[in-house]
Amino acid sequence: MRLRDEQRAAIEAKGGTIVSASAGTGKTTTLIAKIVSLIRDHGIPINRILAVTFTKNAAAEMRERLLRELGDETPGIVAEIEASYIGTIDSFCTRMLREHAPAMGLDPDFAVLDEPAAIAMFEQAADAVERTLFARDRAHEDDPLRDVIVDLRPGGDTPGQRVRDDLYRLYNALAAKGRLREDVERAAADLMHRFAQMTLDEWRRGYLPDLIAQMDQAIDAFAGIGMLCKRDGSPSNAEAVRSNTIRVWREIRDRQEDPAWLLDAIVNDLQPAVRADFRPAGCEQADDARTIRNHIKDELVPKFKQLSPDHIEADRMGAALLGLVARVWAEYDALKSLANSQDFRDLSLRLI
Repeated sequence: MRLRDEQRAAIEAKGGTIVSASAGTGKTTTLIAKIVSLIRDHGIPINRILAVTFTKNAAAEMRERLLRELGDETPGIVAEIEASYIGTIDSFCTRMLREHAPAMGLDPDFAVLDEPAAIAMFEQAADAVERTLFARDRAHEDDPLRDVIVDLRPGGDTPGQRVRDDLYRLYNALAAKGRLREDVERAAADLMHRFAQMTLDEWRRGYLPDLIAQMDQAIDAFAGIGMLCKRDGSPSNAEAVRSNTIRVWREIRDRQEDPAWLLDAIVNDLQPAVRADFRPAGCEQADDARTIRNHIKDELVPKFKQLSPDHIEADRMGAALLGLVARVWAEYDALKSLANSQDFRDLSLRLI
C-alpha cells in the first residue's frame, strides 16, 4: 500500500488515535494498514482485533482488502478473516449475544428484527394496547392512558396511525438515551400518581421558587446598571422603563401572596411595565440594559405565564403519554419474546 506521511503517523501511533478526514481521503486504507501492521509487525492474532464499520458493504470491502494484503503470507488467513470481528456495530452485538446467549438468558437462535419489521411489531403492540383500553367492559373507567389516545387521534378516529407514529418516536427517543423500560414504567407511575393528587397551587409552587430566583437575579442586574441617561446627562425614556420595572417587581415581591395573585400581578403589572417603549440608544450601558430587559420580557415573564391551568393539564397529559409508551413497550417486548426476536436497540442495550 502506498501511504502518505499522515497515514503512516496514524498507523505508527501508540494508544488511542482519532483519524479525521473528508470522504475519499484514505481513512479505510489507513485502518486496513493499521490492522495489517498489528498482525504482521506485532504478532497480534486477527481474532483479537475489533474493526467496526457503518455498513455491511464496507465490512466486506475491508475483508477483501485484508485478504489481498495477507493472503500470500499467512496460512489459513481466509478462514481467519471470515471469522474475524470486522463488521457493523449491529453484527458485532449480535455475535456477542449469540456467543454468550445462555449467560444473557437468551435462545442463541434469536432473530434480529430490521427497522421495518421492528416498526410493524411495535404498531401491533400499540394496537393491542389500544383495543384493551377501549374494551367495552372498561368504558366506565376513568383512564388517563385512554384520554391520551383520544387526544392523539386525528378527528377521534381509531385505530390512529398518528397514535402509533407518536408512540414509536417517543419510544425511539427513550431507547436511544439508554432508558430501560422498567425505569420508564416507574417514572410514569410516579408522575401519574403525583399529578392525580396535585392541586393547581401545589403544581405552581413546584416551579415558582426557581422562577422567582431567576427574576430576582435579572432585576438586581437591571438595578446594577444605574441610571440610563442621554449624552447630555438627562434621563432617557429607557430609564423610566428600567426604574418602573424594578419598582413593580419589588412591590410584587414585598406583597407576594398566593400563586394565583402573583401570576396575575406579573401579567397585569410587570408585563406592561417591561414592555413599554424602550430606547436606550446613546446611553453608556445601552447594550447591557437592552439584553437584561429582553431577558425579562421575552423569557422570564412568559415562563410565569406558562403556569396556567392549561399547562398543568399538559404536564398531566405528558405523564400519561409516558405511561402509555411504557404499556406499549411492555407489549412490544412480550411480542418479541414470543417471536424469539431482538431489535437493534436490544442488541446494544443487552451488551451494555
